Amino acid sequence: MKITSPPPFDGGEIFSLKKRAGYVIMNENMKKLLIVDDDYLVREGLRSTVDWQSVGVEVAAVAENGAVGLEKARELMPDLIIADVRMPVMDGLEMAKILFDEKADLAIIVYSGYKDFENARRALDSGVAGFLLKPIDSNDLIAKGKEVLAALEARRRDSKIL
Repeated sequence: MKITSPPPFDGGEIFSLKKRAGYVIMNENMKKLLIVDDDYLVREGLRSTVDWQSVGVEVAAVAENGAVGLEKARELMPDLIIADVRMPVMDGLEMAKILFDEKADLAIIVYSGYKDFENARRALDSGVAGFLLKPIDSNDLIAKGKEVLAALEARRRDSKIL
């Protein structure tokens, strides 16, 4: 897999949303992932240390808060978003609620370092597919990713049948 920088946007050409967002995804068979976390080290750790390719996923973009994540999700239309619950500007659950209100065809996994029931309840109420506690074990994340992507594919298949 090779990710390259897009050509400069001159305003006259129409580029795919992926190219305008700064990413060119070379393998269209891979599922697209958006990582949203306000902590740079966590974002980059999730991007670079988890073996996403082993489950057919590639990182399409990262975002530093829910507002930027919302914008990137609208542009890139990822299959999966992994987001922190608590972030400045807009939290991960608010972002998820907006995307689901807009009928986005994706799955979202959120995580939190706070072991309170309120975060888990809000996560379920917002429609997210999974909730994990920090510190995140990469094996647990991969397993949850496989699970929610399988459910997403089943939902997409079912909607084509109807």
